[in-house]
Amino acid sequence: MNLLKQFTKYWLKRLEVVSGVTEAKETVEYVTAHVMGRKTLWNLVPNVERNLERLSIKQQRQASSLLEVKEQNPTLPVQYLLEEWDFCGVSLAMKQPVFIPRPETEQLVELVANSLSTIPQSSPLILLEVGCGSGAISLALASSCKQLQCIAIDESQDACKLSQKNAERNNLREQVYIHNLDLKQYLENKVERSDTEFDLIVSNPPYIPLSGMLELPPEVLRHEDWSALYGGWDGTSVILDILKSARFLLKTQGSLWLEVDNSHPLLLSRRYKNIWGDFLHFEKTYKDFRGHDRFCHFIKFT
Repeated sequence: MNLLKQFTKYWLKRLEVVSGVTEAKETVEYVTAHVMGRKTLWNLVPNVERNLERLSIKQQRQASSLLEVKEQNPTLPVQYLLEEWDFCGVSLAMKQPVFIPRPETEQLVELVANSLSTIPQSSPLILLEVGCGSGAISLALASSCKQLQCIAIDESQDACKLSQKNAERNNLREQVYIHNLDLKQYLENKVERSDTEFDLIVSNPPYIPLSGMLELPPEVLRHEDWSALYGGWDGTSVILDILKSARFLLKTQGSLWLEVDNSHPLLLSRRYKNIWGDFLHFEKTYKDFRGHDRFCHFIKFT
């Protein structure tokens, strides 16, 4: 057995005996790949099998140092441990407690990017992201669509600082503008482009209902900002604010894209239709990769 395999097997066994440890296998694999300058161990598999990939003494020490932190903090997510993460082709700095972008949100970005590709590129498009967190959505979309200008807002100062850092990290400061405001403050204050109608609004808002918060795993509850997760008793409090505000923010024929709980499409189309039904058309619900209703697309018609 080569040194790389021995190292990962040793650390996996070591972490698995730690009480309460989460994501042991994923952490060992990502940390090892990280110190070797790769994204995942899957990138290394062919060379590992042929004994071409080597783990140097320096890399062993770097990986062991990180894995010792995990050993001492058994529920720490690997994104916070590495302090960086890739998302839809952009490299994000990560810092606790700012919300960690999920694979589902990559699907949201893909849906929005596909819709943008159908729009003629003769003039700039202006996007508003509500609750930007690490900046993942705006930065990924700006990176893929050069005529896109993004306004990203978040009530968390930590999130805005991290988003700004990530805009600089990805050379997107000229396309993504970050403001430390919640949606109500944004509407009330004259900030850059606040009087402009947007071509689209995109948000992965706090949408977990009270019942769902009680079921979250410890790596989420202990490390991530609850205000980025909890959406009120049925999970729709921020979503409804966004729907109400779309009347004033979107251009006619502008789009609103939301990531939601799988219970929300039915709630929004029935119980809460009186809030948005006079000016928005509920275009479609899209499923995530697990088969759950996850993404809602609205279009403003007046």
